[in-house]
Amino acid sequence: MLARRPVQVGLLVFVLALLLSIVLAPDTNVPTSDWVRLVTIGVLAAAAVLLFASASEADRDESVRRNQLLGAGVAAALAIILCLTFSLGTAIVFSIGVSLVTAIAGTNPDRRSPWALTGVLLVTVPAWVWSALDAWTWGLLLLVPICLIGVVSDGHLRAAQALSPTVTSALTSRGHRLAGWLGVLVAALLVVIAGVPADNASGVVALGAAGALILVAIDMYADQRGARLLQVSLVDTAVLWIIVCWIVSL
Repeated sequence: MLARRPVQVGLLVFVLALLLSIVLAPDTNVPTSDWVRLVTIGVLAAAAVLLFASASEADRDESVRRNQLLGAGVAAALAIILCLTFSLGTAIVFSIGVSLVTAIAGTNPDRRSPWALTGVLLVTVPAWVWSALDAWTWGLLLLVPICLIGVVSDGHLRAAQALSPTVTSALTSRGHRLAGWLGVLVAALLVVIAGVPADNASGVVALGAAGALILVAIDMYADQRGARLLQVSLVDTAVLWIIVCWIVSL
């Protein structure tokens, strides 16, 4: 399970999202006790998701599957109990997030792009942590369309790479690449429009949009040079950069 790239990417994104969400929580000085509780909840959540995903594999022995499902249930229950020490709302947000992550992680992890899992983590982890720290802001909701755009753009770039000349498709390889680039530009435009009223955050928002535009320009240049293996990673990095800058701006 841990040897699979989508799982490794998911764990890395989860750890980074958790730490950044705690550090960047607005107007909050997080005490050590909250750090310990949040990190413990994170460990329990990761264990629950991994155990459930492992139990979902077809080649699992029935007794092993039962033990893994039991372990996943216990870990999830302990995590929810710890969330209740913050608030009921925190427990609800956490439960929704874990359910979504588990549903994605448990379905064909070998063939699935890690972007779907990454997108859900980047939305749910800050929402859960900031609700626990009473630092919730409606600006977090902008992460939903941005992450959806990231998933769609990633899919277009992967489709462009995988498209065979002998296969009939509604979009050509060039069309898929253009759609992926356009998605990044739309995400950059969204954060610029949303960040205009917040003068104190406009610099960070502008940095996020400018960085994304630069990465798209590099991606287009790489396409002209035939270096298409770079495209997915550059587009994903551009969307991730927009997300990080937006969270920092909040």
